[in-house]
Amino acid sequence: MHFHFKNRGYNIVYLDELWVNVVHSVSKEWVDKSVKSHRDAFVRGLTTGLKAPAARGPRFVLLHAGGDNGFVNGSELIFLAKKNTQDYYDEMDGSLFKNWFKHNPISNLPDKAVVVMDNTSYNSKKLEKAPNSGFNKEEIKTWLLSTDIFFEEDYLKTVGSCQKL
Repeated sequence: MHFHFKNRGYNIVYLDELWVNVVHSVSKEWVDKSVKSHRDAFVRGLTTGLKAPAARGPRFVLLHAGGDNGFVNGSELIFLAKKNTQDYYDEMDGSLFKNWFKHNPISNLPDKAVVVMDNTSYNSKKLEKAPNSGFNKEEIKTWLLSTDIFFEEDYLKTVGSCQKL
């Protein structure tokens, strides 16, 4: 879908977040196969490869926005996670994301920008609960009135739809 906007001259800006451990290490590396032993590597001033970190340690959460024109100025958010859990989702919430988005990338977006983001829970926050089948007729009417949605008083509440008498 965003290609439709790009073809019409819009600037596509992607945003996403990730975490990285302070002692982060890659799992693969280039190796000099001429090294025969630890002693040989030591004598030649080389190493015998990466050593796995002893522990994961603290982690940083990174959030940024960018596109074809590079990163959006001032839109990075980097902070040390307070919790040591499996993922960083405990560290992010709707309020933090909304505050970051309003004051960082949104103020520095290029002209005619379309922002593409994933559907992570904190990227979309319900401002109000929409009615469902558990709502009674009066609750539904109150919600319809508050959102300026037209309805007629003689509508009946039925499962899946409203019907007129």
